[in-house]
Amino acid sequence: MLPAAPIQIYDAFLDFDRYPEWGYPSYLFGRRDGELGVVGCKGTIIVQGALPYKITLNITVRRLIPAQEIASSVTGDVEGEVAWSLRPMGSGDTEVLMDWRCNLRGIVLRAFSPVCKPLFRWNHDVCKNAAMAGLSKYLGGKRE
Repeated sequence: MLPAAPIQIYDAFLDFDRYPEWGYPSYLFGRRDGELGVVGCKGTIIVQGALPYKITLNITVRRLIPAQEIASSVTGDVEGEVAWSLRPMGSGDTEVLMDWRCNLRGIVLRAFSPVCKPLFRWNHDVCKNAAMAGLSKYLGGKRE
């Protein structure tokens, strides 16, 4: 749950350039290559959770439903699909749901994946939770 209107969260998710502003230390780098808010826009983000490795994600926006959904394909150290769904709540807050289906591409990460899957999942949750806490603060003063 985030303390903002769906359109504010939608706009924040689309602008890869601003990810480090609200998502640091999880989002270390963000760059958008293309027009903001259009299908086909590409970007790159670099993320790091609690474990000492960074992951580069090359993102291509595939589907947009303004203020409701963003679906993207991802390549780089991870390959797959991610979709963010935004649901307005009666309180003025927004429920944010993420559907992330991916495979590791890096040889080292893939080698450790069978044994370390719970650790990787925990690391992902640490990264995601820190980013959402940062986004909550970033949007807190921008409620429509």
